[in-house]
Amino acid sequence: MTVIVINGMPGSGKTTIAFTLASMLGIEQVVQTDVIKEILKINNYPEISYCPSHKAWEFFGIRNAKNIISGFEMHCRFFENYLLNISKIAEEKGKTIIIEGVQAIPNFFKKLKCKKIGFYLYLNDEKEHIRRFKLKNKKRVIKNNGWFENFEIIRLLDSYMVSLASEAGMQVIDNSNFFRTINEIVKNLNNGILKNEIRRLRLCIR
Repeated sequence: MTVIVINGMPGSGKTTIAFTLASMLGIEQVVQTDVIKEILKINNYPEISYCPSHKAWEFFGIRNAKNIISGFEMHCRFFENYLLNISKIAEEKGKTIIIEGVQAIPNFFKKLKCKKIGFYLYLNDEKEHIRRFKLKNKKRVIKNNGWFENFEIIRLLDSYMVSLASEAGMQVIDNSNFFRTINEIVKNLNNGILKNEIRRLRLCIR
């Protein structure tokens, strides 16, 4: 049993990578933090818990780097217990799961006590990041212009999270090339604590 954490800012390709990986390895459960966000909203948690992650600074006052980071971290804290409890249940059942989402941050990863491996996905090229947002919007019925209006905030948080991810022992990957990212993650899994588990999963899905 292992928890695979895939973290990154909006537009970094977390969801695509997570579901592709799950399909390749026969992992049955992908936990998305977006679903937890809806649970928080339905259960009347404070608005900062379910607002867009890049707008949480508004609850701290003026827009500056300190408030942007403080707001984001406070926003993510509401997800922590849910993610830790889900991981504990998976461990008790002996199941390998993938957790993906903006809020599955390095601080959460460090608190996981079970077998784990984490990846932080980012896009080094700003133009490619904008292109990804445009592609995402083309698929949406309701367009999200907030990504573009808050692009500087998203990039600031991205830079901050990259440094925290490295400190937390997560693998930091520039996801500018989908196939290269998948190969790099699978190589890391094969070389790490999932080596025997991957072999078993592949035998099960043949």
